[in-house]
Amino acid sequence: MQSRARSLFQIYKTRVLQQNRFDSFFAKNLELKEVSDEGNLVLSLNVTQEVCDYNGNLSNGAMSSIMDTTTGMPLWLLNTEKRMTLGVQLTVSFSGNARIGDEILIKAKCQRFEGDMGYTYGEAYNKDKVIATALHTVYLLGRKVQLGD
Repeated sequence: MQSRARSLFQIYKTRVLQQNRFDSFFAKNLELKEVSDEGNLVLSLNVTQEVCDYNGNLSNGAMSSIMDTTTGMPLWLLNTEKRMTLGVQLTVSFSGNARIGDEILIKAKCQRFEGDMGYTYGEAYNKDKVIATALHTVYLLGRKVQLGD
């Protein structure tokens, strides 16, 4: 599971940065720290000015995008058929903040995956304090993703 996770994460990061997609503003600073045998992930992100508001606080919009991406990642590992995914619902709740220079940790896990649906959960931490939580419902489409492997 470790090597598959690291490989898929590297493919994601390379593609996002090469294509200069909207999520490149945080992807370049996102690092995969841990992967469990169940596909749970721990990632870290150094907060830069690009993801902050004019006061130097991590933007809630950027945090929502970060949680959208990272809570979808456990499904990459469990989705062995490589089916494309479509986010159906994303709920992000904010309970704290981070500032430029802080390192946040994001823990993401799949709560349930059956048939065409995946349900994931994530928590973001700044200095051991939860700053955001997310619930993500994902639909798996019939089309397969070309990963270059």
